[in-house]
Amino acid sequence: MTQNDKFTIKHELRNIPHSHVRITKGHELGSLLPIKPYGLKSGDVEALSSYFCRLAEADSERTQPYRRKITRKYFTEDEQKSFLKVHPKSAPSINGCSKIGKDHVRLLSRVKEIDWSIESLTFQPLINLSGPSERGLKRSNLAWCKQCWIEDIAANRTPYVRLVWLFQNSQICVHHNKVLSNYCPACGESQSISAPFPRQWICHWCATELFKPAHRERSKFSKEEEWASRSIYRLLQRMLESDLSIEPDNYKKAILRVLETTNMRLETFCYRIQVEMNSLKKIIDQSTNPHFPSILDLCYRLNIPIDQFIFDNDILHSEASWRSAPQTAFYSQNRLTDKKKLAIQVKLTEYIRNNPAQPSRVGTIAQQLNTTKPILKYHFPAEYDELSRRFDLWEKNEFHQQHIERLEKISNAMFGLVRKSIFPTHRKLIDLDLVIPSDLRREDVLELLRAFQKIYSDLSMK
Repeated sequence: MTQNDKFTIKHELRNIPHSHVRITKGHELGSLLPIKPYGLKSGDVEALSSYFCRLAEADSERTQPYRRKITRKYFTEDEQKSFLKVHPKSAPSINGCSKIGKDHVRLLSRVKEIDWSIESLTFQPLINLSGPSERGLKRSNLAWCKQCWIEDIAANRTPYVRLVWLFQNSQICVHHNKVLSNYCPACGESQSISAPFPRQWICHWCATELFKPAHRERSKFSKEEEWASRSIYRLLQRMLESDLSIEPDNYKKAILRVLETTNMRLETFCYRIQVEMNSLKKIIDQSTNPHFPSILDLCYRLNIPIDQFIFDNDILHSEASWRSAPQTAFYSQNRLTDKKKLAIQVKLTEYIRNNPAQPSRVGTIAQQLNTTKPILKYHFPAEYDELSRRFDLWEKNEFHQQHIERLEKISNAMFGLVRKSIFPTHRKLIDLDLVIPSDLRREDVLELLRAFQKIYSDLSMK
């Protein structure tokens, strides 16, 4: 499938029938916002990005236009200036602890009909897990459980993204014991966490339902991945059910509690479980923000779920149950051997030199190199920036060309009706399959249609 095919299909996504999902439609913004998020007070809580997509879908809007609409309704003009300047590619931060995420929480908190905690749909209650930088906490692309989405549809519920799926170290669905999917089963593309089109269960590149079976799917997973996924789910569930919060000194107290229970000095403890003493010293002194995968790795070695490590006053696991792995289990994904790094460097240089007319997305290139997009960004920043720049430029030109073609198609359709002495209404254009319904929801197309109708009416009166 070529990039042009993907962009053509991408614009048809809004016309997929609503046959297997329940959509609540309305005209006033106030009638839509009381839609409640799924999974409140549970480990299956809905992510804020998914909640925004459901609101946009209920209003028959794309994600970004809907976001602009409610921003203009609830923010002052000064607040809108900084909020609406956010680039769509920053949308994944909507679930995070950055200014973008906090602004989205503040926006929905101003709606009087909302009586639940918007922060519980984001990583903000977990900010002290890794600090404001969210190092090792969040994914950069969407992950999903196909079986969960199939069960959502069977329960007459819109398939939604669980917040727990967006943790970097959450690799397994704890309900179905299956590896989370990361790529479209048809075109193999990764999916944005906050897609431009609100139906997140549909690939926004080839319009394939993401819960369909793939030709090649990963089915095996390690015991470390299963332990981490279940531990993260338990942590999220316990925090939301009991309204707990993680304080900045929780890690310090937990480590000191382990040392006191085992009656060990810090040096002996670090040697016993094979961790770097300087790292634990910095956490105890609170001189640096913790690294979540490192804490997860520490809990795995101690054989203590992370929620018990943080919140419980007693450490019930004995030293005999500790694990002493020779290397870390949860944050080695950014480490490449010199040989593999050199091979990737050669491939990237060759791709940049060839400069194809239709550049591939960086995520697709990473998949072809059997690695991930964050690894390319971390190890090859110059090549990553160049590849991203080329694709963004091509995408911008492609959208511009499609916009021109759309206006030409609308104009030809209206002239065709006028030649037959038919007034060019919305309904006529749609019923005669001259345009697709989604085009008539664009403001620029509507202005063109209104101007054409006014001229036609003025000429008819003469």
